[in-house]
Amino acid sequence: MAAGLGLWSSSASGASLYATPGATVHAAPCPESNPCRLDTAISAAVSGDSVIVAPGDYYATGTTPYGPLPPVLAGRRLVGMSKSDPPVIHSKLTANATAALDVVGTGKAEDLILKVADQAGNFYATGVIVSGGGSVNRVLVDVDTVGDTASACASLGGIFTNTVCSVRGTGPNSTAFSSPVSGSDTTTNVVNVTAISKSPNSLGIRVGTGTPNSNLMFLSNSIARGQTSDLRVTTNVSTPGGTATIDVDHSNWATQDMTGAGTEQIVDSGGNQTGMTAAEPLFRDAAQVDFREVAGSPTIDAGIELSIAGDFALGGQPRIGGTLTDMGAYEYYQPPTVTTADGSGLTQTSLNLKGTVAPNGSQAETWFEYGKTTAYGQRVDGPLISAAAPATPVSVPVTGLTPDTLYHYRLVAETPLGGLVAGADKKFKTLPVPQPSVQLTKLKIKKSWSLRKGTKVRFNLSRVARVILRFERKTKTGKFKLKGEKIVAGKVGANKVKIRKKLRGGKLKPGRYRLTASAVTVDSTSSGPKRVRFRIRR
Repeated sequence: MAAGLGLWSSSASGASLYATPGATVHAAPCPESNPCRLDTAISAAVSGDSVIVAPGDYYATGTTPYGPLPPVLAGRRLVGMSKSDPPVIHSKLTANATAALDVVGTGKAEDLILKVADQAGNFYATGVIVSGGGSVNRVLVDVDTVGDTASACASLGGIFTNTVCSVRGTGPNSTAFSSPVSGSDTTTNVVNVTAISKSPNSLGIRVGTGTPNSNLMFLSNSIARGQTSDLRVTTNVSTPGGTATIDVDHSNWATQDMTGAGTEQIVDSGGNQTGMTAAEPLFRDAAQVDFREVAGSPTIDAGIELSIAGDFALGGQPRIGGTLTDMGAYEYYQPPTVTTADGSGLTQTSLNLKGTVAPNGSQAETWFEYGKTTAYGQRVDGPLISAAAPATPVSVPVTGLTPDTLYHYRLVAETPLGGLVAGADKKFKTLPVPQPSVQLTKLKIKKSWSLRKGTKVRFNLSRVARVILRFERKTKTGKFKLKGEKIVAGKVGANKVKIRKKLRGGKLKPGRYRLTASAVTVDSTSSGPKRVRFRIRR
């Protein structure tokens, strides 16, 4: 496992308090052997303590989200146990001007995912807010709003690094990252942040002051997008004297505006990708809040190395994956190349699933997903492929399949640096179980009968089948000549067929005959011919 992608380790002098999903303990000391509820652990921490949050989904009770969590106060640290598998904290804000998480003073929040919702009619819901010099590092904040004026991230003076601030939903007037200051001079450092708002009439990053004070944001290695403007700087239109500034370098945005009666500034300090012709960043799946870069994004290797960003990007990848650091919260690493191939050795219940994986510089875990639909639902593990390996064939047998059934499958690979990639879907149908051959037995007809009365042919079948009865008349030379046929649908067991003068293809006349009977099933298995002889009288 690459450095930085493992579990949290403490270097602090204070205590470690542990929280796990579904924990019910309501009192400290919250050791790893007896962890507490998340809100309990945060409240119980004192200066110097770290609250260690295990991976998983966190709710207040059952699937009921938390409201605002207790604040992370000065000297405390709230940290996910794993950089690569951060805990997911669910919050719903039902009161105006509240935040899911408040980081105060020198408090710190790291390696978390916050999923936040508000409710219709509410104002100023915020995912995480920092004040007094607190810091947020490697946190994904996803706010799904139906209220008004929501923010994913907000700063009243602090540090944000390697963080995604995302707002989506139908609520208008939102801001991905907001720094609204009133009453004091404030400085915010924003480094390697992806600030994206998809809700109506929204902003990417806004820095403003409502009083005659200074609000300064240093913005580096970041990406900003809003529906109305990507960067906005504002001062109070009725109280002149305030100064609001964004000093920006090595960042990507397209649009900007400034309003107010004070001094509004956007200072371009170099290395930026900006303006209406700025190349759009390319993400894996922005609609699903997956802002990891993909190959070809102009933000790759476009940043500048800054010690404040630390050694690891959001998700735990080393901060520099190429020649330079990237813009935004994540660092691009080439994902594995995955190809699903045709299988081999198909039987009624098994197949060897095949494909190839090129790990592209990071050890790859491989597996096949398979099932009766493209939802798959089942998995069989493949080999680990070393980081330096070339494109490597992967072959894994699956057994216990249902005969004569359509299946879908695909090869999947995941690397610590490049992430998870699924190959294309392929499908196959298992072979049917061979049916036993049909047996026609006990063929009987009267040895002598008259055309006027007719007769019956009797026989037994082991399977449902189509039975062909061929009537051949003996000629003067001793050979038999076909005079007609009768084809019937036979059932399992005893059968009887009435025979009269007319047949398909001819008529019967008095004379000596040979009857040949054979059976054919729907899957084309057939019985051998059975023959009996008889005589027709006048």
